[in-house]
Amino acid sequence: MQILIVENIPSIVDGIKYKLEQQEHINKVFWSKNDTETYSILNSENIDLVILDLNLDTKNYDIQKFQGLAIAKEIKNRFPEVKILVFTEYIRSELYISLSQSCNIEGYLDKRNEGEELLHAIETIMNGEPYIDNILKSILTIGNKLKVTNREYEVAELIVKGKKYQQIAEELFISLKTVESHVANLKKKY
Repeated sequence: MQILIVENIPSIVDGIKYKLEQQEHINKVFWSKNDTETYSILNSENIDLVILDLNLDTKNYDIQKFQGLAIAKEIKNRFPEVKILVFTEYIRSELYISLSQSCNIEGYLDKRNEGEELLHAIETIMNGEPYIDNILKSILTIGNKLKVTNREYEVAELIVKGKKYQQIAEELFISLKTVESHVANLKKKY
């Protein structure tokens, strides 16, 4: 099995790589810091699983917290056989879960989990089962106190699809200022 870690913090990558490289069934572990490197590796290597952080240091997306979701959507469009495990500290709300579900992501793991949980998540996903850890299950069960309006959700979903603010305004038949207002509200909530 070949795994690609998409994460912009080297110390986190080092810890994950160390754990994964000790596993006999994992042949190679790759690392990328952004979307460009990710697509390059996916084009040149036979990657089975991508471990993806949602908050990457890239300027190609309008809301930094959503860029990982946009990358996930692009991976699924271009490489549908590749499985994705979201491994992040930014899945704290229904919004992220529901948006990432629209990208057909196979699993969700909070970064606060230990290494054994990561290995369990990978094994579950590679066996064809979806995976969501207990921390995220409890967040979903408790629910989110900061609710998102339908329009804010629509705007966020279009951002995940890679649309620019002006395109979103045109598609939703609203003004550019209204789009910017929805984005500002989303940033405050999440």
